[in-house]
Amino acid sequence: MRSGAPNIMRRIKGESSHWINQNVEPEKKFAWQEGYGIFSVSEENIKKVRAYIYNQEEHHRSMSYVEEIKKLR
Repeated sequence: MRSGAPNIMRRIKGESSHWINQNVEPEKKFAWQEGYGIFSVSEENIKKVRAYIYNQEEHHRSMSYVEEIKKLR
């Protein structure tokens, strides 16, 4: 069995998209975008990260995901 982040992400994305397609919106086809990002977060920033995730849809109305990743580099 292969290991490492790419294989873990492939499994997570595959299993989760299968579950979503079977249980959430079977009439629609859900698929993850290509690629992935992995970030670590210090314990003191967990509340900020939770707030970001919760408001992500609103946040990305003003800045695309690609623009945000480029800004982080």
